[in-house]
Amino acid sequence: MKEVKVLPESFQRHNIRPEEIPWDKDWNQSPTMIRLTIKFRPEVRGLAEEWFGPWKINEAGDGSFTVEVDYPENDWLYGFILSFGDKAEVISPDKVREQLHRIASGIVRCYGPSFSSNSSTQR
Repeated sequence: MKEVKVLPESFQRHNIRPEEIPWDKDWNQSPTMIRLTIKFRPEVRGLAEEWFGPWKINEAGDGSFTVEVDYPENDWLYGFILSFGDKAEVISPDKVREQLHRIASGIVRCYGPSFSSNSSTQR
């Protein structure tokens, strides 16, 4: 922070019941809510349990597991799924798989074999 100043005003906290929290209501009642089935590799089990809870984990015979969750379909969702890298695969719905494919294809175009240090996006 730059040029911080102490002011005479103070913050007055307002009591609010958890069911009245506006961002939680918007999240859970979004018109774009979508049910996802995601398959995870065993090495991200701890992270998946933190995000979804151990009760959401459905074991597969090979050590992998699936999770069924409802989330709003938006940019956050795609970034969230991509944050697992190749350790998560959306099984359904197909439209989410297709959008992830489009996003991943764009990433490959940016960083794929044709990428050179002389590209227009030098760092």
